[in-house]
Amino acid sequence: MKRPFRSSRAILFAAGLSILLAGCAWMDRGDDDGPASDPTAAAPSSEPTGSSDRTGTATRSPQARPGSATMGDAEVLGVLASINRAEVEAGRLAADRATSPRIQQFARQMVDAHSTANERIEAAPTAPQPSDLSRRLEQQSRQAVDRLRQQQGDAFDRAYVENQTRMHRQALDTIERDLMPAARDPQVKQMLQSMRSDVASHLDEAQRLQNEIARGGMGDRPMPTPGSGT
Repeated sequence: MKRPFRSSRAILFAAGLSILLAGCAWMDRGDDDGPASDPTAAAPSSEPTGSSDRTGTATRSPQARPGSATMGDAEVLGVLASINRAEVEAGRLAADRATSPRIQQFARQMVDAHSTANERIEAAPTAPQPSDLSRRLEQQSRQAVDRLRQQQGDAFDRAYVENQTRMHRQALDTIERDLMPAARDPQVKQMLQSMRSDVASHLDEAQRLQNEIARGGMGDRPMPTPGSGT
């Protein structure tokens, strides 16, 4: 009568052993598939190379505009010359018509800086050539100066400073996104780097003047000298 009990116990033992062996085989297959994914591992970054880091350090290069690569060094210099001529024309008008001594001073500095920049362009081995971009900028600057001529007194001061903020912001964008990607000659590239720095300095000063006007007055204290060279 004890034989059935032993038989049942043998069956249960065999079944347990089968389950244990199946579990070991499943674990072996899992190891062969490679290491399990670490849920804490950082996902691959989708940011393009050269983007700014999370600390705010600016390392991203401005994206080149479509068509910038079709320009050569001569066309790049032609665009720079157009920017400078526009600044000289507007500056001469403001130096004569502005009512604020500080705005007059800023206007004279723009005339001197951009005239000097064009002298460097004329001395470059590559002669500047016109392009669709330079012609478009010249047309825009003529329209802007025509609008300035219609203003008088304080209204002219405000309009000129707004114009300078807009023009220098546009110039900076053009240098970064159109001209720098197109330049090939090392001397032209160096000229662009220098002019970019000076345009940024001019933009900062124009924005300071604009903020002072918005607060209700300019005052007669001397104005810091912005960067020269554009």
